[in-house]
Amino acid sequence: SGCNPAASNTASILINPVVTPVTGFSYTTPVCINATNPTPTTVTGFTPGGSYSSTSGLSINANTGAINLSASTAGSYTITYNVAASGCNPAASNTASILINPVATPVTGFFYTTPVCINAANPTPTTVTGFTTGGTFSSTTGLSINASTGVVNLAASTPGSYTVTYSVTSTASCGGNGNGTTAIIINPLPPAPAVISPIDLCQDALVVAPLTATGSNLLWYASAIGGLGNLVAPSPSSAVPGNKNYYVSQTINGCEGPRALLVVNVNAKPNPPSLVSPSKFCEGQQATALSATGTALLWYNSLVAGSGTSIAPVPSTVVADTTSFYVTQTLNGCESDKRKLEVIVYPNPIVDAGPATIELMQGQSINLNGRVLSSNYTYLWTPINISNTLTPLVSPLNDITYTLTAITQNGCKGSDAVLVLVLKELGIPNAFSPNGDNINEKWVIENINRFPEAEVEIFNRYGQLIFESNGYANAWDGKYKGKDMPMGVYFYIIRPNRGAKKLIKGTISIIR
Repeated sequence: SGCNPAASNTASILINPVVTPVTGFSYTTPVCINATNPTPTTVTGFTPGGSYSSTSGLSINANTGAINLSASTAGSYTITYNVAASGCNPAASNTASILINPVATPVTGFFYTTPVCINAANPTPTTVTGFTTGGTFSSTTGLSINASTGVVNLAASTPGSYTVTYSVTSTASCGGNGNGTTAIIINPLPPAPAVISPIDLCQDALVVAPLTATGSNLLWYASAIGGLGNLVAPSPSSAVPGNKNYYVSQTINGCEGPRALLVVNVNAKPNPPSLVSPSKFCEGQQATALSATGTALLWYNSLVAGSGTSIAPVPSTVVADTTSFYVTQTLNGCESDKRKLEVIVYPNPIVDAGPATIELMQGQSINLNGRVLSSNYTYLWTPINISNTLTPLVSPLNDITYTLTAITQNGCKGSDAVLVLVLKELGIPNAFSPNGDNINEKWVIENINRFPEAEVEIFNRYGQLIFESNGYANAWDGKYKGKDMPMGVYFYIIRPNRGAKKLIKGTISIIR
C-alpha cells in the first residue's frame, strides 16, 4: 500500500480442547484388617497423576492409593483422589469409601459351679459376656457332656476331676479361632454311715442316750426319703413299747450320701417277780437267803437308790425290827419294777428262870422264881412240865437243870435255865491205909467236891497242923512234908462253907 510493497508471512496456532479429568475409583469393601492391602479400582479413562488422601487412621499411598492395613486402624474411611488443573484442563476430584473391619477373636470364657455331687442336677456352663456361640464342648474321658450346650450328664459320668474345653473355628469374614477351658470336679456320694441296729431299749428307761452313728457331718431324719435333716441326734422315747425307725446320712465334700436305717426296739417292761420266801422270823432265828420266782433276779436294799445284786440277801435276825428288801426280774434285757419284800423280825420273849445256880441241901424244897417279859405268850417248865405257874415248888434228889420256855403268839421262843445243885452230906471215912497196895491209899471224903471252897485241916495228937487245903481236890495221902506219918489217930476239922454245918470235927486213923 503506497510505497510499500506487498509482503506476506505465515504462522501456526494450536487450539487445545478443554478436557475434564476422569477421577472415578473405588475399593472392595468391607475389608478385614488382616487381609491383603487393598488398591483402588479406577474407571475407564482414569486420569493418573493425582494424589490420594484420607481421614486420620488410614495409612494410604498418596500416589497409588494402596492402603497399608497393618498400619491402619479398623474403621470407616472416605478416600479422596485429587487431580490439579493443568493447561486447558480444570482440577478434578472424587471420593470413595472403605470399611476396615477388625479381626474378631472368639469369646470362649465359661465356668461351672464346682465341685458338684454326682446326684445333683446336671450342671450347665455359665458363659462370660459376649460369649461366642457355635463352638464345641469336649472333655477328658469319664465325663458325659453335650457338645453343643456343655450340659454335663452326671448320671452317665464317673466321679472325678475333669477339664472341659470349648473350641470355636470361625467361618465368618474377619473371624478368628479360639478355645477356652475350665475345670469341674464331680464328687462321689459317701456311703451310708455305720450304725448298730437294732437298738434294744427297755420301757421307761430312766436315761436314754442320743442315737449314734459313725460318719462325718451326720444328718438325722424321721423318714427314708424327704424331710429336713437334723444335726442333733434324736433321743428315742422309751415310754411306749414297740419299734421305731430312724435314718441317718453323712456328708463328705458337700455331698450327702444315702441314709442308713437304725431300728429302735422298745421292749415292754416285765412284771415284778413273785415272792416265795417267808418274811417273818423270830429274833435270833437262823434265816436263809430270800427267794422269789422270776428270771435274772436282782435284789436291792432301797426302792430308789443303789445297785442290784444277783445274790439274794440273808436277813439279819439279830435285832427285832422290820426291814424292807426289793427284788426285780429281767427279761429281754429289761428290768421290772421293784417288788417290796418286808422282813419282820419279832422279838423273842425275855425269860428269866432266876439265879443261874441254886444250892439246895438234900431233902429240902424251894420255889423256882421265873419271869417272862412279853405279852400274849405261853410257857412251860421242863422237865417237870408245869405251865400254870412261874414259881413251882421243887424238891430234887439230885442235881438238875430246870428250863423255863416261853412262846409268843408269833411263835418266837425264849428260854432260861436254873441249875439246882443238891448238896449231900459228906461221907468222911475214919481210917485209910497208905501202904502202897493201891487200896484205900488216900483219905477220900465223899461228896466234898460239892464244896469247892471247903477248908480241911489235919492235926497230930500233939495238936500240930500236918495238912491243910482250901478245896479238897487232892486228897491227903498220909504224908507230912513228903514223909509218911506213923500209924495212929489224927484229928480233922472241915469247914464246908457252902451251907452245910459250919464246922465238922472228927478223927481219922492211919493203918499200915
